[in-house]
Amino acid sequence: MQRRTFLAGVAAGIASSVALPASAQQGFPSRTIRVILPSPAGGSTQIMLRPLQDKLQLAFGQAVITDFKPGASGATGTLEIARAAPDGHTLGFIWNGPMGLVPVLRPDVGYDTVQDFAPISVVARAPGVIVATPGVPSDLGAFISWVKTQPPGSVGCANAGLDSPGHLWARRMAEKAGIELLHVPYKSTNEAVPALVTGDVKIMFSSASSLINNLVKERRLKLMAVASAAPSPMFPGVDLVSKAVPGFTAQVWYGMVAPRGTPPEIVHRIQKLVAQQLEDPATRRAYDDTSCEPVGSTPEQMAEVIRTERTYWQDLARGVKT
Repeated sequence: MQRRTFLAGVAAGIASSVALPASAQQGFPSRTIRVILPSPAGGSTQIMLRPLQDKLQLAFGQAVITDFKPGASGATGTLEIARAAPDGHTLGFIWNGPMGLVPVLRPDVGYDTVQDFAPISVVARAPGVIVATPGVPSDLGAFISWVKTQPPGSVGCANAGLDSPGHLWARRMAEKAGIELLHVPYKSTNEAVPALVTGDVKIMFSSASSLINNLVKERRLKLMAVASAAPSPMFPGVDLVSKAVPGFTAQVWYGMVAPRGTPPEIVHRIQKLVAQQLEDPATRRAYDDTSCEPVGSTPEQMAEVIRTERTYWQDLARGVKT
């Protein structure tokens, strides 16, 4: 199944309910629930997690805390999720970087995305975007032509860390466009964006975020292109990357998982609560502010997303020179 086609249809699955045995209600939760977030505090992932966290806390009557575990392009926290006790008291809020790209580039990462997790739900998706500092051509095609007039490797392109999705997207895009960029890694998008604002680097390929959106509105950055397969309703009038680089698309998805072996009754109980919260108008507005589309899925549908994700990154990485 095509990756984009699947994600476009997963929302239809949230309407189905699952009957839960009485045993699933006994003994869980018995203490604080920890949600591991493999990224620094303050980013879009935290914004998306917060309403889900509040929903779980209200439904379960137990504290639900966020445990930030950044590092290694998300692999540090993702490995901790995989190694946690499978009793429902440790969950993970992840995205397709550590669940798809990182294991492709680093097979020794220490976890298997298919075998070591109990999928709960895809939560949201966002297209990749190319943003630029003021002073460079606003049109991606014109920017590519401009880069070709500069000394090779002199135009800086920021990313949120080596092996991050934005890093690989930018490398692949540059190769397909026939240009050479200087790839400059930062620890996170929040650290990369200020360098873009000051002009220390010229462009960045990233997922959409509230930070980027606000700076674009303030005209401190400009949105050069969006990497969705079709014009995005979230970015009306913005050119597609594929207009300048034919066939190029990129997106990020976010989701909730538990360690492998977590009882299915607990998994489905949490999935049902997540699905309910994603229908809440306030939650949808919060996601809109980050240019993320609420999705929702069943655990089975998310398992398929995870399986196909590795193929996507294998195909993309195969075209990037090492």
